[in-house]
Amino acid sequence: MLKRILFLLLAIATGTIVNAQVTSSSITGNVRSSSGEPLVGATVKATHVPTGTVYTTQTRTDGVFNIVNMIPGGPYTIETSFVGYSPDTQSAQELPLGETIRIDADLKSSGKSLTEVVITGTPTARKKTGPTFSLSKDQIAAIPSLSRSLQDYTRLTPQANGNSFGGMNNRFNNITIDGAVNNDVFGLAASGTPGGQASTTPISLDAIQEIQVVLTHKERNGRRTRLQDRIRTV
Repeated sequence: MLKRILFLLLAIATGTIVNAQVTSSSITGNVRSSSGEPLVGATVKATHVPTGTVYTTQTRTDGVFNIVNMIPGGPYTIETSFVGYSPDTQSAQELPLGETIRIDADLKSSGKSLTEVVITGTPTARKKTGPTFSLSKDQIAAIPSLSRSLQDYTRLTPQANGNSFGGMNNRFNNITIDGAVNNDVFGLAASGTPGGQASTTPISLDAIQEIQVVLTHKERNGRRTRLQDRIRTV
């Protein structure tokens, strides 16, 4: 008799501990059409009115939905919607702590036909006129540079020969930094880079976020030639 009493007390204590760990509530239900067919993918949204907390889920293949870890109490507003059906709205005054309540929804066909949706857009990107080569900041940091010059990076362009691209003289290069032209105006450097310093970059390599070489095609006397458009450093 003593063993039975002790077992009963242990069971009561264990049940108390388990219930004390539950701090939320749940909602389950079944969403069907007016003809009784389960609606797959219907959207169920539960809103906790006092706090504005929203819980959203969708029905499974059998039309059943589950919303867990909800704030106990209430009231809640449960909205069910599906394409081609009129939405259904219900209220749950209170969700008991640690319990799951059932709320089913029967949606009626709205009898409306869906209209055609046409999406149009206007391209804003500039049309490419030739090949493009670019290096990101991480790539610039990973590539070794002995002289810390621009040529250490532009030479990776397949059409490059030093700072000459496509066989054209480097005087045709247009070097821009953040869109501002930074050419060798006075022709002081044989490399075509500004400042008369052929072995260095116009700015510190640590400040460069990107190096981009863009080549363009131009018609000249019926022959197509390839010129460098710009070397952009950001």
